[in-house]
Amino acid sequence: MWGRRTVCTVDAHSIDNQFFFCVFVEDLEVGWSLAKHFEVGIVMDTLSAAQRSRRMSLIRGKNTSPEIALRKRIHAFGLRYVLHNSKLPGKPDLTFTKYRTVVFVHGCFWHQHTNCKVANMPKSNIEYWKKKFEANRRRDEHVQGQLIALGWNVIIVWECEVNTSAKAQNLAATLVERIISHEV
Repeated sequence: MWGRRTVCTVDAHSIDNQFFFCVFVEDLEVGWSLAKHFEVGIVMDTLSAAQRSRRMSLIRGKNTSPEIALRKRIHAFGLRYVLHNSKLPGKPDLTFTKYRTVVFVHGCFWHQHTNCKVANMPKSNIEYWKKKFEANRRRDEHVQGQLIALGWNVIIVWECEVNTSAKAQNLAATLVERIISHEV
């Protein structure tokens, strides 16, 4: 195994005057062997840095699958809306001007939906993710407060509430009734 050529990269990090070396190997067997040989722990990411970067770049902030599923069904009920209204704080996913109502379709992971199995905490780089999720939560609260102060009705829809066609249809029917009841 040690005689084989394996592509690997090494990064060195210093945290609180302690040095850490991260070795990224493409061969899992070699990775485990290195960890065992040097008596160190191993945290695995099955993707290379380039692959991880590419995957993260594909995550969209608008026109997500849950958002589109909900939009189609609300549109089928005859309601019209403005998408990602930049004139309002937070650029709501859907703005129903006539009804003074906005809808945000939140991803369960990114907005940490309470008691949702999708909203798990990643196992690596925990401090980064805690700060990231807390900043998202604070921003959501701030934006909602601004919209309410401006006289808007704010509705939050979670991705797990529209992850099947039946759920999306049922939620859309409920939302349409809620939205219409706020006509200005």
